[in-house]
Amino acid sequence: MLRGYPNSSSNSRPTAKVFGVGQSRLRSVASELRSALRDALARILRLAQGGAPLFDRDYLPAETSEQSHCGKTSVPPAEPWNMEVDHSLEDRIRIKAEVANALSDGRPVVALESTIIAHGMPYPENLATARKLESIVRTNGAVPATVAVLGGFLRIGLEEDELALLAMEGQSMAKVSRRDIAAVISSGGNGATTVAGTIIACELSGIKVFATGGIGGVHRGAEHTFDESADLVELSRSSVCVVSAGVKSILDIPKTLERLETLGVSVVTLSADEFPAFYMRKSGSRAPRIAESEAEVARILSASRGLSLASGTLVAVPIPEQYEAEAVKLNQAIDRAVSEAEQNGIAGAAITPFVLSKVVQYTGGEALATNRRLVENNAAVAARIAAEYCDCGSSTRANHGVPRARDGIVVIGATVLDIYTQPEDMQNGLILGTSNPGTVRTSFGGVARNVAAALGAISQLPVDLITAVGDDLIGSEAVSSLKHIGLPTSNVIRKPGFRTATYVAVHGQDGDMHVAVVDTSLYDSCPFFSVLRDGSVLRDSKYAIVDANLQVSELKLVAEHCLHYGVELMYEPTSVPKSTRIVRTGCLNAVSWMFPNEAEVVEMATAAAGRRVRSPHEGAEVLQNMGVSRVVITRGSKGADLCRKMEPRITHFPAVKVERVVNTTGAGDVLAAGVVHALATGCSDIDAMKFATEAASRSLLSHEAAPKSILSKL
Repeated sequence: MLRGYPNSSSNSRPTAKVFGVGQSRLRSVASELRSALRDALARILRLAQGGAPLFDRDYLPAETSEQSHCGKTSVPPAEPWNMEVDHSLEDRIRIKAEVANALSDGRPVVALESTIIAHGMPYPENLATARKLESIVRTNGAVPATVAVLGGFLRIGLEEDELALLAMEGQSMAKVSRRDIAAVISSGGNGATTVAGTIIACELSGIKVFATGGIGGVHRGAEHTFDESADLVELSRSSVCVVSAGVKSILDIPKTLERLETLGVSVVTLSADEFPAFYMRKSGSRAPRIAESEAEVARILSASRGLSLASGTLVAVPIPEQYEAEAVKLNQAIDRAVSEAEQNGIAGAAITPFVLSKVVQYTGGEALATNRRLVENNAAVAARIAAEYCDCGSSTRANHGVPRARDGIVVIGATVLDIYTQPEDMQNGLILGTSNPGTVRTSFGGVARNVAAALGAISQLPVDLITAVGDDLIGSEAVSSLKHIGLPTSNVIRKPGFRTATYVAVHGQDGDMHVAVVDTSLYDSCPFFSVLRDGSVLRDSKYAIVDANLQVSELKLVAEHCLHYGVELMYEPTSVPKSTRIVRTGCLNAVSWMFPNEAEVVEMATAAAGRRVRSPHEGAEVLQNMGVSRVVITRGSKGADLCRKMEPRITHFPAVKVERVVNTTGAGDVLAAGVVHALATGCSDIDAMKFATEAASRSLLSHEAAPKSILSKL
């Protein structure tokens, strides 16, 4: 008799060990195997995209010299890899900072698929629905994370303009399921994730709850076609909870439930004894299990996690009664659409969108309105389940390399001694070749320092300034001035042998600058490169603001690290000659916001397009086509224009009138600081610009570029 097996003639129960291995050890081994399989999948994905080899050199045998075994020569040593080894799957994953924050802090997050945006509804109704779903998730206590593949990256959590892109591109977007995801990512393509594709994103990021309209399943006539959605198998592979209105009613619901049982997927219906049929509350199939509340569902999920069950949970939520479709009319539309699909030979991935579009057509749009209502209801239920799940003591923290993001803001760039001159008589012009009586004022500024100082005055969020000064008396005074206004000085770089940057400007009686000379030779020495090299100063930030005093190599480092860690990058062009440095990095796609004046935006766009750009708005469009999300064109006394990829594409914000303009030098820097502060506190783009415009107008009342005494009252 084998040790550990019960005697077949004995009435005793089987022992708790198999070959002497305890059950806890078996669970540990199973967990290790799952981890190894996940690593293998990551390597296959990197191989498909032309990145790292399938196996790291660290795993190759230590002995590489020829050895004779049984008269045979061993395999010769492998040649060194001739490609850069990339050990991190994160290089193809971008998690929005807000989502990463929530995952790291154990707060509830709800994933949302993007196929419903691109393929499920027409524009602009799909965009309105996408925005409303995210709003509903927030209202019910969770953080939304819409998932898509954009530019070859798996994006978990989308910005407004990215939602708009999905909605406007519509069915031209590829549908991305498990079989497609590596190919679309490796080709740098775009795609809308299906239920299966979104489940994969949840597994990779650690999101536990996902809301959708209805999952795929076994198609009618599958006994002949073997047509079955990948959603079912993916559910069985993951530990994700999918909240839906059941299975799409165009499918074979009884066969789908049988298949889910075979795959070991837990199916729970919320507060109903019959499994729902998407548009209708009842399908005729009895619910496998009933949960009376979201809290009960959360307890089921928590127990599943505690048992290390490697299969998902489907929570079926009947559509609210007031929105339920009329059964006879709907079933007739479905039967007609399915018949038409068969007659036209439509099958595979094309059949579901075809049939659903026909059902919408045959019901006079009623089905579309019902679809919208049910997915909104599912989003609310999913958010409450996620919140209850966190309250159960089950952490949603990711264990797959999700970057730790906090609310911090890092500002990188110049600190400059500003010398402002204002001749007494500017009506007759400057008298050249001699002294001009007037006023001379000195203060410390520089774009980055002004932005950081304004943020310190406006915001309660942690602000870190990375700047450089010379090893001179002015540099020492600059450091002291930072301490005086409460900014940290741990990342101030002192450069021996260099002068602290100095700016001398001549202003007119109206406060506008007429001419200026600046000495920033210190920044030609790339003082930031060593600090920025490993990215650690950016890893824990939510926003990064950088000015164009950095050299191209330094800007490129910042952009690449921001992309890698999901940090939102803001760019201050500083001046027309320096503005094009960000273009020369080739990383415009890393920039979320930029704040050029009219001349700077034209110069940057001309450099990016390789042709002469004639207007600021044309310039903004060129830069946005290159990947920049939002361009704020500052126009002096005329205010500012916010240019976006979504409607309205251009929004004008008039300048706020003030009694007397004292100094305009820092207004643009304060505007950028105001936008970042407002975004960090949850404002929309439009509201952020309104706040920032008001802040910029206040700065005009002082000789200081970022007057704390005025800005702190906002």
